[in-house]
Amino acid sequence: INSAIITYSKSDHLNKATKSWELFCRIKQLRKEGVWDLEADIWTINGVLRACMHVAKDEQETALEISLKLLEEIKNISSIIPNSSTYCILFQYSLTHSSTSTEILNAIFKQCCRDGMVNDAVLKELRKLTPSQEIFNSIL
Repeated sequence: INSAIITYSKSDHLNKATKSWELFCRIKQLRKEGVWDLEADIWTINGVLRACMHVAKDEQETALEISLKLLEEIKNISSIIPNSSTYCILFQYSLTHSSTSTEILNAIFKQCCRDGMVNDAVLKELRKLTPSQEIFNSIL
């Protein structure tokens, strides 16, 4: 399933965020029904987030809604812990779907710190998205 979601995220498929979300929900449903022993993991979440990040303009609102649902899922499923890739995707997502205000980057970074997921990749992504060294330093 993760491979299918990743394939959607890299494709030009219309409604790929929605299709990825539907696969994610299907995994949860099959597990709940006892039909499938597999469980969604952080890589499943990251794949759906990536699919949401690269959508057509007319799907951006839906992709944002799906992304917010995914962040709630992360909070509600104790076995899913965000990793550094999750935070890099969220930084990239904020650039793709907003003006990337310093407040958004700061909020994402603070949560990343709370989760203990700051590493070189996270810092590199954050630096790439901040407009100046001074702002980057203020976030740190």
